[in-house]
Amino acid sequence: MLYCVLNWGLGHATRSIPVINELMNQGAEVIIASDGEALSFLSNRFPQLQAAVLPSYNIRYASSSMVLEMIRSLPKILNTIRKEKLVTEKIIAEYEINRIISDNRYGCYHPSVYSAFITHQIALRGPAGLKWSEPLLFLLHKRRIQKFRECWIPDFEGDSNLSGRLSHGHHLSAASYIGLLSHLELPDQTVDKSIPLLVICSGPEPARTRFEKKLSDELRKSTVNAVLVRGSLKPSETNHPENVQVIDMCRSKELASLIKRSDMIVSRSGYSTIMDLVKLNKKAVFIPTPGQTEQEYLAAYHLAKGNFYSVPERKFSLSAALKNGSAFTPFKMNDNNLLTEKIKAFLQ
Repeated sequence: MLYCVLNWGLGHATRSIPVINELMNQGAEVIIASDGEALSFLSNRFPQLQAAVLPSYNIRYASSSMVLEMIRSLPKILNTIRKEKLVTEKIIAEYEINRIISDNRYGCYHPSVYSAFITHQIALRGPAGLKWSEPLLFLLHKRRIQKFRECWIPDFEGDSNLSGRLSHGHHLSAASYIGLLSHLELPDQTVDKSIPLLVICSGPEPARTRFEKKLSDELRKSTVNAVLVRGSLKPSETNHPENVQVIDMCRSKELASLIKRSDMIVSRSGYSTIMDLVKLNKKAVFIPTPGQTEQEYLAAYHLAKGNFYSVPERKFSLSAALKNGSAFTPFKMNDNNLLTEKIKAFLQ
């Protein structure tokens, strides 16, 4: 079977780990397909699996609005979807693929191959001033998703959920919830909290680099000792202060250990990060990527729920964020066997 992953930061790649592990546990022969750092990350994590290269979207998130950036890049995006559809057809013919799972790769499907699409965002969020467009965006997105036989939502049904209106309250045929997708495992033993602050950088460039520099500048004004995970293998453009230990990239066990040993985490409000923190029952301060409507919604949603503290990047002060964030109680949800049962049915 073919497993396709969007290269947009590392969130789609990291949350794919438990899905790929479960596929292999149930006897599936998996071929990974992606590009860039996502493909490198998964190839290092699963060196025993064959890997295929998909066309790169090469979207740089440089403006103040993700939606406007997507609109500007729409011709390039549609062209890349067409290209990845052609590449998918070649992979299907070469390896006799009989199943496809695509994490946000819209062109990775084929009418004759049973397929599933993974997304936590059925309803796209419009920026301020364009909220009226959300029903239209939902219908357009729904048409894309329904090219696949199934839609898998990494969340739980009901009021106690992580994605809110992004994936709840909308009708989409063949959609089902598969629980949390986190690549992090709970440590076997109790760990002592020895890291005052852990900073996790993630997301597309150049927003990720700006976030790294922003946090480094704030830490330079502080006496708190911190660990900063850059989330990139590219050389850093930032001169970090002496009170910061810098790690380019973490394997799953190392990141889980860092999170469990930390008093506080500061990160973007990406959905994969939220799932990781919920699984490990940790408190955090979220700084959503400016203009990225999905992250802004998730940060506001969990702040209103009392789950996590959040603050816009333009108003961020490390000392104030740590003080306000410490008042929140860690949020935890119990996972179950939804993913195991879903894959069992999918493979059959």
